[in-house]
Amino acid sequence: MGLEIILNPPMALPPLQQGQGSIGELLLLFLHIIALGFLLVQHRSFLITVNPKQAMGILGLMASCGVLSAVPLVRTVPSLSPPFPFLAPLPILFAARWGIWPGAFVSLTGGLVSFLLTSHSPLYMFQQALFGALVGWLVTLEYTDELPRLLRLPRIAASLAAFLTWPLPFYIFLASLPLYYLAGGWQMPLVELAITFGPVFLEATLLDILWPPRKPLHPGKPSPFARSLTLRVSAYLVLFLLLVSFAFISVVSSLTTQTNLEVLLNTLDRDAQALASLTEDFLNRGREVAGNLALSLSREPPEQWSLILAKTCPTSSLVQSCLVAESNGSVIASYPPSLSLIDEEAQLLSSPQVPGEALFSGIYTLDGEPFVSALTSLPGNYWLMLRLPIARGTLAASFGNRKPEEAFLLDRRGRVIIPPSSPPLPEFPLNLEKARLLRSTERAFYSLLSEQGGWIVVRQPLPLGWQAVITAPYGAIVARVNALLVPFSGFLILVTISLTILAIAFSSRVASPLEELSQRALRLARGHLEESLILARDDEIGQLARALDRMRLTLKARLDDSYSLLRISQKALSVRDLERSMRLFLEGLKGLTKASGAGLALVDKSGLVLNFISYGGIWQEQKGERLSPQSRLVAMRKRPLLIGKAQEASPILRDTLREIGAKAAIGMPLLIGGRLKGVLWLTFKYPIDLTPSEMSLITAIAGQLSVMAENLGLLEKAERERLRLEAILNSTPDPILVLDELGRLAIVNPAAEEMLGIEAERILGLPLMEALRDQNWRGFVEQMNRSTTTIKGEITTIRGTVFHVWASPIIPSGDGAGASQMPQGWVIVLRDITPFKEAERSRTEMLEIVLHDLRSPLTLVQGYVKMLGQVGELNRQQQEIAGKMLRSLDHLTGLVNNFLDISRLETGLRVQLAPCWLRPIVEEAVEEMRDRAAEKSILLELRLPPEPCPFFGDRDFVKRAVINLLDNAIKYTPGPGQVTVSVEDAARFWVLKVQDTGIGIPQADQQRIFEKFYRVKSSEVIRVRGSGLGLALVKSVAERHRGRVWVKSEPGKGSTFYFAIPKARRPSGAEMQ
Repeated sequence: MGLEIILNPPMALPPLQQGQGSIGELLLLFLHIIALGFLLVQHRSFLITVNPKQAMGILGLMASCGVLSAVPLVRTVPSLSPPFPFLAPLPILFAARWGIWPGAFVSLTGGLVSFLLTSHSPLYMFQQALFGALVGWLVTLEYTDELPRLLRLPRIAASLAAFLTWPLPFYIFLASLPLYYLAGGWQMPLVELAITFGPVFLEATLLDILWPPRKPLHPGKPSPFARSLTLRVSAYLVLFLLLVSFAFISVVSSLTTQTNLEVLLNTLDRDAQALASLTEDFLNRGREVAGNLALSLSREPPEQWSLILAKTCPTSSLVQSCLVAESNGSVIASYPPSLSLIDEEAQLLSSPQVPGEALFSGIYTLDGEPFVSALTSLPGNYWLMLRLPIARGTLAASFGNRKPEEAFLLDRRGRVIIPPSSPPLPEFPLNLEKARLLRSTERAFYSLLSEQGGWIVVRQPLPLGWQAVITAPYGAIVARVNALLVPFSGFLILVTISLTILAIAFSSRVASPLEELSQRALRLARGHLEESLILARDDEIGQLARALDRMRLTLKARLDDSYSLLRISQKALSVRDLERSMRLFLEGLKGLTKASGAGLALVDKSGLVLNFISYGGIWQEQKGERLSPQSRLVAMRKRPLLIGKAQEASPILRDTLREIGAKAAIGMPLLIGGRLKGVLWLTFKYPIDLTPSEMSLITAIAGQLSVMAENLGLLEKAERERLRLEAILNSTPDPILVLDELGRLAIVNPAAEEMLGIEAERILGLPLMEALRDQNWRGFVEQMNRSTTTIKGEITTIRGTVFHVWASPIIPSGDGAGASQMPQGWVIVLRDITPFKEAERSRTEMLEIVLHDLRSPLTLVQGYVKMLGQVGELNRQQQEIAGKMLRSLDHLTGLVNNFLDISRLETGLRVQLAPCWLRPIVEEAVEEMRDRAAEKSILLELRLPPEPCPFFGDRDFVKRAVINLLDNAIKYTPGPGQVTVSVEDAARFWVLKVQDTGIGIPQADQQRIFEKFYRVKSSEVIRVRGSGLGLALVKSVAERHRGRVWVKSEPGKGSTFYFAIPKARRPSGAEMQ
């Protein structure tokens, strides 16, 4: 026995593995192909879902498996198993984690390489392919019960697949057990298992660490074994029987092999003794013939020796030729004539002689036939030499064909004398130095396994250094073992099949009533509570059925009570009046519990009785007073009080029950969030003994009654609040609309019906836009949908009425972190400001007329002031007065122009949309304002992009807006300071940014600074002259160009104004208008 690492595997398959093409191997090959094809077809969806990354990984693993299947290889003994590539399972296991197809492809590649280089067996190739597919199937099992979870572990899946398919399937292992035992004893199978299964297990464990098994994709999906008791019992029984059969066959095979080996060794022992005896007889006869012939020659003179040799030698079957030679090697007589000494005879003649004793030469051949020469002395310093042919007579016949054994006669040099061969005297083919010694007595017994096959060898030492060697092939023992194992295995298979059938029948018989019980339980779950679950049997299943039927009856009773309680609750809740509802509930509860009386005392926060509702025989609780002692006892316990027998109660309760004629009572506190809401009492005319389930029902009733009382109280309170709110809404002169969380109208007061021209009965429940049918509300509604705070606005309805609108979200109050901050509705309050708008419009029109008439005189005065210097030279004081007049006139002219422009924009003046460029407009505006900035020591910094910034718009209005932004920044920035003007690209808009280092704007005023005539109420602003129209014009220009303007500012840190205008695109017809 030995372990062999092979880097260059042999070209020929060892004899014990031959037999390709046999019926058995073809059958196994067919079964492997069928199993592999079945697995691949069942999981063919992988070919659709595989991604390129997986495909590249599979190709890489196929290449690595092909390389690792070539070298290095390991096998225990070459003649028993083909070389096993112990690193090849690693890429197969990695591929199998992706499924059956990757595992099969990669392992088939390795099997093909092994087929071409080592095994030369297509069965071996498909065994390896099936190994990869089986591992891929096991590690991707989607079931969640215990057995599939165990099989998904790579080390378990790989070991099981190796045991079933490759590298050492169990059927090959069992069939090879006699060979393993003969080759290396009982240790040999263990070594073979360690060599083949060890690498697979270790590599799978490594994979388990590097790539843990994934969780199943379908949690809770049971395997077929978990869904059928019969299948599970049968599967476990078959597995147990297979393991027992495997163990039995292994033990029987080992014992049978050992017994037959002992029988063979004893047979070989006897044969070796017989051959040794025959060989000694041959040599003794040779001595005897030589002695007799020497005696005959010694009686005659040398001249007669030739005649004597010619007369005597032919008569002996043992002698082929003979001669007489002198000590110097000269032949003086011979038969046949003219013989001479050969080398072996010359060496024998020159060796020391013992007179009277025959000597034998080494083995030599004459005409291809082995001979040995016998030498004996003659008087007168002569020597008689007899040539004895070995391969003739009884000796050769004894060493002849001894099938299945084969006998060999070897000389002292280990050459084969018998049987003769061509060329003669070959070396003995078996190297016994590598053989395993089985027994050592006078003879040595060996077990030898080599590339030439497996043999049992006995070696018998003989005289002259000769050896008698008898060999018997392993097949002689294996055939006898198989003759016993084949019927024994068939018997075990028959027993396994029979026991499996019996197990299926038995488990089916056991499972049948369970299945029937399960079907009845399913019908029970569907509501068929009248169907009995009792089975006509008294065993454990019958006891289970009776227990389940008792549970059915209990459940039916509980459901009946629940239905009765539900009907009582529905009847009580159908009445809005608290006292009447509680009375109906107590009446139903008295009938349900078969009580003689029922009483409910409701208390306030201070513990005083708010109301006492009774029905039947029960004591009375006084309204406005504290609870009675027995009720206070229940309230303090805060848990039900069961009095099964009146005599077992406390004195107070016992006397009270005696007064009303009751024998038992139940008192239950009504608690809401740990706060006492009241006490419920039930009295009975007979002693009671409630089960835990009945007590649980009573407790549940008390809890439901607590909730009902609380809800009815809240309902009464809500009804009072509703009536109060309805009175308020009906009396208010302002229109009020209330929306629910879905934006549907929930409340409309009469003022809203009158002013909006709607009918509440027809529009309640409709969305606001659908109810009002006024598109002027759309913008305000969209703003509500985006907001969670109060919003305000003005809306002009299609009737021409102008409303100032407040919309406040309804946010539910809550202290918990989980309180929702999303509006649960909206309250919309409208105020008609149409008269104010008309008054403002009249005032605006009057101002336009006045300011328009004022523009011409202002222009004339401005011209006269500029001409003062042409009339005569002005002194310094006159120049300062003239300059102040011009600045005042400029300010007044700007005020007039801003007001008139705003008025024109608000009254629908068309803006002249044309292709414009924002960059030159900004540059011009900055240059016009640079002198004013320099007067206040303010630096104007310009940061513009390289492109011209095209847009469609009215160039004059946009320039006025830019100048107003610059004027505003310079006006409210103390010198020295800085104003930075830049244009940024913001997706669909050009954004002009004017940033100053001025006084800043408070947060509360930032939303109103774009209103007409609005100015911040602060000392810094009041000292600066302004009209509050500049930023209003900027807003109007931005809105008419479908842009917007906004500000970001902090007091004391300056302000940044943003003016966004859409980028250049062809304007629509509506925009052109």
